[in-house]
Amino acid sequence: MGKPARRTGGEADTLMRRPIFSRCLHTAVFALLTGALPTLADVPFGPEMVAFLRLDGDALDASPHGRNGQPVALTFQTNRFGFANSSGRFDGTATRVGVPFPSAFNLLPVTVSVWMNLDDNEETDIALVSNYYTASANGWGLFVTGDFVRAWYYGPSGSVPTGFLQTSPLARGSWMHLIATFDSGGGKLYLDGRQVAGRGWSGSPNPSTSALGLLIGEMLSPNGSRKNFRGGIDDVRIYSRALSEPEVVALYEYDANPFRRARAVAESVNGFLVGVTIEEGGQGFAEPPKVEILGNGTGAKAVATVAHGRVTGIVVTDAGSGYTGPVIVRVATPPRAPRVSIAVQTVRVTLTVVEGRRYRLESSSDLVDWRLIGEFAAEADTIFRDFSAAETGSFFRIEQLPTNP
Repeated sequence: MGKPARRTGGEADTLMRRPIFSRCLHTAVFALLTGALPTLADVPFGPEMVAFLRLDGDALDASPHGRNGQPVALTFQTNRFGFANSSGRFDGTATRVGVPFPSAFNLLPVTVSVWMNLDDNEETDIALVSNYYTASANGWGLFVTGDFVRAWYYGPSGSVPTGFLQTSPLARGSWMHLIATFDSGGGKLYLDGRQVAGRGWSGSPNPSTSALGLLIGEMLSPNGSRKNFRGGIDDVRIYSRALSEPEVVALYEYDANPFRRARAVAESVNGFLVGVTIEEGGQGFAEPPKVEILGNGTGAKAVATVAHGRVTGIVVTDAGSGYTGPVIVRVATPPRAPRVSIAVQTVRVTLTVVEGRRYRLESSSDLVDWRLIGEFAAEADTIFRDFSAAETGSFFRIEQLPTNP
């Protein structure tokens, strides 16, 4: 029996980039490596988004509704992508963000989405994001209890009660994505795009009537006592419907992608470029990207501004002329380290044999289970055989067959 030969080649991929999470990104990382990245079109950003607080330097609402937060003792820290002052830091003592629009958040259905980095917290319910007063049996939210995250919903005549939608103990010091959805069928809790709990209603489903508004990072009692969250909070989104599981996955993978290309649309008047509007700020921009203006005109120029890793504006520096047709704004991709991909489609095996004798060729992926490739009579002392890399293992061996008497 001949010595097994290791097939060289195969598929290899190297990529150097800033580390993002200590948790697994499952298909998000695969998408990053293969280029199949979620886009804005995959993620619900329409009128059903009731509020969107990025918490990257302020507590302003990035949705069209202007439901700005009112921060107390809020500071800012590095976000999950390594950009400074791009997520909220909550001190466990006084930090909170209130969004004082009670009627806007008494919703059913509803989805609450948040990125969280957990520190040491008390073994009592503290709101990550909610419209729920302590012990009020009125409202919904995501809550931290020690190293667990829980979710519930209480309405006037029914509930998805506390104690059923709950994670396993979570690691401290790692960014993770949490979503809770509630509708007439009950509630679901997701961690990093995966459902971890589900529960139907006890009683009748109906909207909460809380007067609290939205509160981030604090559990408030009607008597004024407070319990505050310690850790990081980022990208708080509220939707006026329950996102489907594919939408939850798409939102997680979109938010987990450290390199997103920015998109913008141009406005021209009488052939002159008069403005550029950002549709999607992208992610991963450590410096302003190059902006190209394409169309049937000439001479138009624009420059981008960036903050917190996103393109925040594009300013026209030369209006050009002759842009009477569609105008395309092309924003360069975020900078990243180069990568090399190698894909081997065909494997060439060199066989050194004795002309005229018969041989058996086998292949294996693990040196345990061997599969017959074929038997043949050697027509020369050196033979070359080509095989599909997808159809063979990584190892080959050859055996001389007995000579017929």
